[in-house]
Order: sequence, then structure tokens, then C-alpha cells
Amino acid sequence: AAKKKMTVSWGNHRFGDIILFDFNKNGTADHIGIVIDKTGSTVRTIEGNTGSGNNTNGGQVQIRSRAKSTTKCFVRPKYTKNITPAMVVYTALGHVGVKESPKNSNKVKYNQWFYGRNISEFWCATIVCWNFGNVETIPKATKPTAKYTGTIPTVEVKYGCKDGIKVKNLQNFLNWYLGSLKIKLDVDGECGPKTMRAIMVYQNTEGLAVDADFGPNSIARAKTYAPSTSATKPETSTPK
Repeated sequence: AAKKKMTVSWGNHRFGDIILFDFNKNGTADHIGIVIDKTGSTVRTIEGNTGSGNNTNGGQVQIRSRAKSTTKCFVRPKYTKNITPAMVVYTALGHVGVKESPKNSNKVKYNQWFYGRNISEFWCATIVCWNFGNVETIPKATKPTAKYTGTIPTVEVKYGCKDGIKVKNLQNFLNWYLGSLKIKLDVDGECGPKTMRAIMVYQNTEGLAVDADFGPNSIARAKTYAPSTSATKPETSTPK
């Protein structure tokens, strides 16, 4: 990647970039993931073979929040219209929670796919490759023709948000909007991987930027589905 001038420094990274970590600061990357969100001092990623007990050999696909100090560099893949950042992130989100089996074996389907056999190797890199090799197309729903009578979300919702009423309002709206695809979220008040994937389907259907963040543009478009009398219902309304 460095030879092909594909590396990106901190601050220039974005959704869909590949992140390389150097936890022990020896100059060699020892872990890898996919960027899904960033703030000023941390970056949120999807990673394979990680966990609370071991960052680089934890045995599970997880969403992690990482500090700038852990980062070696970022790599920006040469995305195309057939493989976009949103498609890769959408695919990766569908694998959050997958564990190696048996425990502590490093045996996962990603290694079987990459090596062609059931091999015990660290798999943080093979799942990144797998996501590009098995990328999903983000579906489009049939846009509803009726108006939505529930409470339209009015506040940005991102991964990890646990503001129950706001997230439940969003999950109820997405369940209604995505009815044609039979996508059904648990209305649990937490924005996890499944809710993020549903947001991406909604954004893709509406022709919005697909970034898994239910932000101002997504909110504004959602309001067009509300009767004028309910478009500004207070967010504290009790979810259905």
C-alpha cells in the first residue's frame, strides 16, 4: 500500500478506510480493521479476532473504539462503483459477533476461505480480505406511499447510542420504512450493528450518502414521511 501511495495519515482517514495498528510501538503493524466512524481523538472500527481480553487475538468480530496513539496508518482501497466503502462496511457489520470455533483455535470461515483449508492462523487480516471478496450489495426498499404516524426521529443517532427513547423512535421508523424488505429490528433502544445496517438500507433507498449515521440529512428526509401535524412531535413521546 505504501509503494502504491495508498496510505493516509490521521485526520485524513474516513469511512471505509483500512486501519493498521501498532500497539507495542515497534514499527510493525500487528492488527487491522475497517474504519466506520471518527472523532477528534478516537476512531471506531470493525475488527476480527479482537476482544476485551486481547486486542489482537480476542476471538471475535467486534466494533471497537481506538485511540490515535494505537494507530500506525490508514490505507484507502481503490474503491469502484461495484465495491464501495458503504458496501464493505455494510458487509462487515453483518459479521459483528462472529466467534472462532472452537475457542482459542483461530479457526473461522474467513481463514478457510483465504487459505483454502481449515487452518489455525490469526484472522484479523483474513476477515478484511473476506469482506472485499464477498461484498454485499446494499438493498433498496420500496418507498412507503403512506404517511408515518409514529414519532419521527429528530436527533442524530450513531453506533453506540443508548438514549432509549430516541433510538426506539428510530428503530420503529425503520421497521415501518423497510417493511417491503421484511427487515425487523428489535426495538431495544440501542444502536447496534443491525440498526446501522438498517440505516444504510434507508439511506441507499433515499439516495442519501450511505454512512450508517442517522444524521441531519437522514432526519430531514424522514420528516417528509410525517403528516405536517406530527413532523415536529417532541422526541420524548412514548415509542410505539
